[in-house]
Amino acid sequence: MTRTWVAVAAALSASCSRSETSRATGTTSDSGPVAAGIASSAGASHGSSEGGADGGARPSLMLFGGSDSTGHDLLDTWTFDGARWAQVAASTPAPVPDRFKPLANRPTLTALGGEIVLFRGTLQDVWKLDCATWTRPAPSNAPPARVLWASANLGSEIVLFGGETSNADLRDTWAFNGTAWRQLTVTDAPPRQIGAAMATLGDEVVLFGSVGDAGSTWTFDGTAWTHVSATRSPPERIGAAIATLGDEIVLFGGDADRPRGLMQDTWVFEGKGWKQVNVASPPPARAWASMATLGNEVVLFGGTGELGALRQDTWAFDGTRWRQLSAPNPPPARAYAALGTIPTRR
Repeated sequence: MTRTWVAVAAALSASCSRSETSRATGTTSDSGPVAAGIASSAGASHGSSEGGADGGARPSLMLFGGSDSTGHDLLDTWTFDGARWAQVAASTPAPVPDRFKPLANRPTLTALGGEIVLFRGTLQDVWKLDCATWTRPAPSNAPPARVLWASANLGSEIVLFGGETSNADLRDTWAFNGTAWRQLTVTDAPPRQIGAAMATLGDEVVLFGSVGDAGSTWTFDGTAWTHVSATRSPPERIGAAIATLGDEIVLFGGDADRPRGLMQDTWVFEGKGWKQVNVASPPPARAWASMATLGNEVVLFGGTGELGALRQDTWAFDGTRWRQLSAPNPPPARAYAALGTIPTRR
C-alpha cells in the first residue's frame, strides 16, 4: 500500500444531454464503462433547488467505484437525480484498478468550481471525465502516497488531511486548485487521523476525528486549524458518512469497534457543537457508506452492514427524518464508493 492515485472528473459539459438510452442499456466491462451517454447538469456542492418547468438544471449526484463482496475493485460510474439511478458509459477505459485491500480503494468525489475531483489510492494518475471521454492530465507536486485520508472543498481549492502510508499515520495538510497540489504550513494541526470524516461548512471545513482521537472536532479556514470544544460529540468511529446540509453538517453511522460496533446514529453540527437527531426509522447500521448533498437533502447509498454484508439501498435525510427511496436501477451493492454532487452548469 505504497502508492496513491488521483483522478479528476471534469465538469459535465452543458452539451452533454441526459440520456434515456444509457439508463436502459448502459453496461460495464472489467476494463471500465462502455457505450455512451451521461446525465447532464446537477446541483451545487452544498445543495440547490430542483429545476422547474422552465427546463432548469436538476441536481444530480455522481457515484464512482468502490468494492464488491469479493473485494473486487469496481470501475463503474453512476448518476442519481433524486428519483432514479442511471449508469454512465464512457468511451475510454476507466483507470486501472488498485489490487490492494478494499480500504485502499475508498475514493472521494469533491466539487471544485465547475469540476468534480475524484481522488483514490493507487498510481497517482489524474483523470478528467468530459462528457463520456476519460482524459489524463498531470497535476504537479502530488502529496505522498496514502489511504484513508479526509478531504472537502474549501472555496477554490480542495483540502486534504491525514491518512495512512505503508509505515506511518499522517497529519499533513494539502490543497489542490485543479492544476497543482501544495502542502500547507500550519500550526496546531489535529492529531494523526485514519479514516476521519470531513465536510464543508460555510468558509471552513470541519474534521471529525477517527478512532483513537476520542471523536474530537476541528475546523480549518485555509490558514489555521482550530479545535472545537464541544460539550457533546458523537462517539468516536471510523468510516462514518458525512455531508453538508444547508448550514449544518450531517454525520451518520460508522464503525466504533467494540463494544458498540456498527452505528446507525445521526448527528448534526452547526459550527459550534453537535446535536444527536433522534429519528424513528433510521437506515440500518453500516460503515463505509457514501453520502452527498442533493438539493435540500443528503443522500446515503450502500456501505458495509452487519456480518460484512454489503448494502444496496438508497436513503434521504432532510434534517429531521430519514426515508428510504424506491429508486429503480440502483448500482450493485458496494462499500467504499465515492459519491459527490455534480456542479451546476446552465
